[in-house]
Amino acid sequence: MKRTIFAASCAVLAALVLGSCQKENKSVVELARELTTELQAITDAASADSHAARVAVLNKRFENARVRVLALNDTALQRSAESDFDSIGTDYAAATKALAREIGRVRASFPTSASDGDVDQDRLLIAIAEAQGAKGTPDELKEAGRRYMQDTDNPHETPGTFPEYYGSEKLREALSYHASVTQVNNMKFDGAEDVPAVPAVSREPQDAPTGTTSTDEEGEGSSSGDEDGEEL
Repeated sequence: MKRTIFAASCAVLAALVLGSCQKENKSVVELARELTTELQAITDAASADSHAARVAVLNKRFENARVRVLALNDTALQRSAESDFDSIGTDYAAATKALAREIGRVRASFPTSASDGDVDQDRLLIAIAEAQGAKGTPDELKEAGRRYMQDTDNPHETPGTFPEYYGSEKLREALSYHASVTQVNNMKFDGAEDVPAVPAVSREPQDAPTGTTSTDEEGEGSSSGDEDGEEL
């Protein structure tokens, strides 16, 4: 009798687990590419803040997926290999290389109006002025930056130190999560904490941005809509 009750309890528990679990339905390569696309939309403090929540979710999902080798449901790494086994090494290397480039660009607060563009001279001058502690309108800051670099009495070989992540603490925190095999439990189903839904781009009003930020209005959205983890 006890054995029967125990077996029935186990069956009910298993049904609850299977019914409530979520599954990472994207491959590691897909997640790397989506995170890269999200970062490409960031070129200033305002866009860094507005995309930070999406970056945080995609970064966590990518980090968890890349270290989870085994699981009771199939893994993102496994699906990457099954999609095209012959090219998985090449695709993974290319995706992570592109992602590393974008992380480096936003961390360096590269003054550009597009992720693949050259240095925007106006933004560079503003950033130089702000690195020296100058305040003012964008035009005033551009002029201050120009005076600083053209000061013949006190020549400056470098423009100063720019704030990382375009000065956005939200973006810094979003990219701070790094998973390891000791942190991610391989022998379990993905849970809601492992496969959170990607939120919409934040449209909260930003403080008047200067420096490496843009005074242009940010475009609507940056990446294709993300599919949430499916419930099994």
